[in-house]
Formats: sequence, structure tokens, C-alpha cells
Amino acid sequence: MHRGLGSQRRKVGGSVTAELRVIQVTRYGCPCCPRTESSRKRALEHVDRCWANPDNRGCKTCEHFEQDPGEPDVGLTGGEWCELGVSLAGKPWLALCPAHTDPDNPFGKPGIDDCPDCITNDKPVPPGPILHCDLWEANR
Repeated sequence: MHRGLGSQRRKVGGSVTAELRVIQVTRYGCPCCPRTESSRKRALEHVDRCWANPDNRGCKTCEHFEQDPGEPDVGLTGGEWCELGVSLAGKPWLALCPAHTDPDNPFGKPGIDDCPDCITNDKPVPPGPILHCDLWEANR
């Protein structure tokens, strides 16, 4: 007896049970890390920004990248840094100047678009490891 797509029922020991369907799933895996995606396009996009991909010249595959896991069991946090001094602090979308952050400014707050001391970035960079570094050297 067939009901729906591939659903079959069979009698087992006096009761009727549904048979299981076999479903195959295709996943695409990054060759540099354990991440997988169900979409080939998303997997390829990940490979282009994967920190573990040496072709991206990122911190995680660089000779100059240092990482200290800290000691979480005693409350000491670790950190990440570059031995050559490359900043891993990131770049915010908006960094306000003192005139915009001082609540006691007697002159009022100028418009952000007109302020030469405020910094806006078209592409903010989150803190952490970076990619495509000019000082990158392969990790040995």
C-alpha cells in the first residue's frame, strides 16, 4: 500500500509500521578547516575568507601570529597579536571625535558628515585576525 511520496506501510508482529525513506544529502567542505555548507556557492565564498586557508594570507596561517589561550580555569583571558605590530583591533564603521562624545561640549555637536575628525569606514572590520596582509609569511 502506497501513501504519499515513498511512504510504505508494512505489518510487523501484528502492528502496522511505516518504512523509513533513505535521503542522500550533499555537503561541500572547506579543504582548510572542518566547516561544511549545503550550498556550493556558500562553500566557495567561505574558502575565499577562511582563516585557515594560506592562499588568503591571514593571521592564522602566518609565522608572526601569536595566540595565548590564557587560563580560563583561574579567570585569565588569553589574546591574539601580531609579532610585527599589525593591529588586530579592527576598524569600526564610525569612530566619533571628542566633540561628538563630550556631553559638556558648549558648542553643540557638529554634523558627523561635516566633521573632519570623525572617521567613517565604508567597510568596517571586526576585531580579530585579518586576511590579505602585506607582511604575511607562511607559518613554518
